[in-house]
Amino acid sequence: MLLAPPVPVPVGAWLAGELPAAIETAMGGLDPQKRDHMTPDGRVIDATGGADAGTVNTLTAVSVVVAEAG
Repeated sequence: MLLAPPVPVPVGAWLAGELPAAIETAMGGLDPQKRDHMTPDGRVIDATGGADAGTVNTLTAVSVVVAEAG
């Protein structure tokens, strides 16, 4: 289940404000050491690439917000 945007704001304002800020934060914090990967014993490790939980939450909401924007 995808989460709604963290702060209820008009969709246009969210797309023009919070979303670009979250993308910039995520891109600026990318860390190749924190990527998804598989361990030698076959376990899959889900990682965030270095993005914090708030940024990941905002980016996860994109498909929901865009669908609602019509």
